[in-house]
Amino acid sequence: MEGLESGERLCVPTNPLAERNTVAPWTFTGPGSLLVLDLGDIGDTFRSFDNSVQVGDTSAAPATGNPCGFDIACALTHTGVSGYSSGMFNILGAGSHSITISLLTNAPNTTFGQAVFSLSPTVPEPATLGLIGASLAGLALLGRHGRRG
Repeated sequence: MEGLESGERLCVPTNPLAERNTVAPWTFTGPGSLLVLDLGDIGDTFRSFDNSVQVGDTSAAPATGNPCGFDIACALTHTGVSGYSSGMFNILGAGSHSITISLLTNAPNTTFGQAVFSLSPTVPEPATLGLIGASLAGLALLGRHGRRG
């Protein structure tokens, strides 16, 4: 996809201020998480892709209205059944990733969709880190025990 598709509009939201970049695809390297969030009028839904493979759709948004405008922090607190459409997707695996986002449905009485997205590196969960640490400690003990015998 080159740029935004017909009917899509990228806005410059506030809180926090988002970087405006209308040229897709958006690329990164390594594992990460993708958050896609509807802004402006409630009711837009989106489909996300990584290297042209679908990773997921944002939630349905049966409600209408515009309680947050382009305030990201406000929209994040108004997601779900009664609010803005959103989706969090884990982009697994090392290597290069190429993210594109397509508009699926418009909010009622609108002719374009507006969204922001965020990519963040995947950080291992504390339980995973604890398991790795315990495994390394066990290997170290086995190594010491093997040298004594």
